[in-house]
Amino acid sequence: MGISLKVIHAPHASDLQRSQGPSGRDGFSIVELVVAMLILTVGLLGLAAATGHVIRNTETGRVDTERAQVRQSAVELLRAQAAESFDQSLDTADPIEIGRYEVTWVEIEGGDNSRVFEITIVGPGRGARGPEGNVTSSFEYRVNRPGE
Repeated sequence: MGISLKVIHAPHASDLQRSQGPSGRDGFSIVELVVAMLILTVGLLGLAAATGHVIRNTETGRVDTERAQVRQSAVELLRAQAAESFDQSLDTADPIEIGRYEVTWVEIEGGDNSRVFEITIVGPGRGARGPEGNVTSSFEYRVNRPGE
């Protein structure tokens, strides 16, 4: 039982076929590099624009949700006051602060069994200019006499 060794010779550089570009040189031409950089730049700019759009939409959604919560809180406060003293004036003398918003309401129509109020909310919202900008919105809400 003998061990045989086989010697493998590495091919000589002149024996290998090399792929060469049209100019006879290896690698990329300057035109190919410029085109690749242009494509990469357009892709990155598109990604940056999409990111800005997503951030804007997320902030708009957050503000819309916050305003909806303030609307609901204002209605609940008005209904609670009406349940306690329906026959007394329920108009707000001073704005009520709910988070970053100011809420007021004024009776615009009264009756024996129901009253209609205009509720006004001032605070951040769509269309506000800059971080200090406020939007005013109002809506009408009917409160029925408790037990009716």
